[in-house]
Parts: sequence; structure tokens; C-alpha cells
Amino acid sequence: DAAEVGLRAMTAPVVVLAGGETKRGEAAGWLEQLKRKACAVVLFGAGAEELHELINASGFPGVVHRCSDLPEAVPLALAEGCRLKAASLLLSPACASFDQYTDFEARGDHFRHLIQASTGVN
Repeated sequence: DAAEVGLRAMTAPVVVLAGGETKRGEAAGWLEQLKRKACAVVLFGAGAEELHELINASGFPGVVHRCSDLPEAVPLALAEGCRLKAASLLLSPACASFDQYTDFEARGDHFRHLIQASTGVN
């Protein structure tokens, strides 16, 4: 799936932002890529608890945080990225956006806005 492919393309270590409304499907590939590439995962939205349980059960060795929404998650993910000297921050939701956004584009636009507001980088 797209979340797995996105992670596979990244250079480790990565801080991953994931969450939203969980989808039914196979998560093994995504979880394996998390273990290989991510140093931290920041979860947000309606599926945060379910994803947290999946990630913990997978044996993920990194740090996992839960947040209520993206505006809470982005600053935490940026701080974790600095603390852990991550190569990048990846919005790889692995979930549908409909719990908090009209569609995935609105979520992506909001993510870009939050990054720009937090870092001053366009």
C-alpha cells in the first residue's frame, strides 16, 4: 500500500506521522518498514489507539506517541526528529482522512501549512 511504499523510499531514520480513520487490510508490510526505517512514530486521530496496539505488538523498537490531531502531532514529531537526529519527517497516514478532513488533499494541505508555520520553510 502507499504508506509502505512511501516508507520504503525513505532514508532512515525517519519520524513517521500516521493516523486517521483506520482501514481494514494487511498491515504487515507497513509495520516491517516502520521497524526498518522509523526511529519514532507520532499517531493522531481516530485510529491512534488501534495503530498504537498494532505497532507495539509488532515489536517496533522506537518511540511511539499518541496525539488527538495533526496540529498537536506535528510539533511533537518535529521535536522528536531533532532529538533523534532523524533524516526526515514523513506524513504516511496509513489511514483514511475522513475522521478530521474532507479528503486526503485537505489533510496534506494542512500538514504543509503546519510545517511551514512551525519551521518557516516553504
